[in-house]
Amino acid sequence: MSAPSTPFRPALLASLLTAAAGGALAAAATAAAPAGVRPALAWFAVCCGLLLAASAFAVTWYGRTSRALGRRVETLTAELASREAYATAAAASAERETAALK
Repeated sequence: MSAPSTPFRPALLASLLTAAAGGALAAAATAAAPAGVRPALAWFAVCCGLLLAASAFAVTWYGRTSRALGRRVETLTAELASREAYATAAAASAERETAALK
């Protein structure tokens, strides 16, 4: 059985890409704003960028983690079904052997 891949790297990459795109848009908006509004707009853009980066990280982390958990549940369900089938076959075999001994 292979080790599950960690969703940390893709989530981090998604958050960094989102922050970079948000930073580029914020820089463009700040440059186009009047001089008196630029500091407030810059702080607002930084806060929004951090929020976007955190949400991209969370969404990517959740998506990859839930898929990994779903695959694990499917594996365990299949294993349980095969064990139940084996137990049923063993019980039927034991009943036949008991009937043959009588």
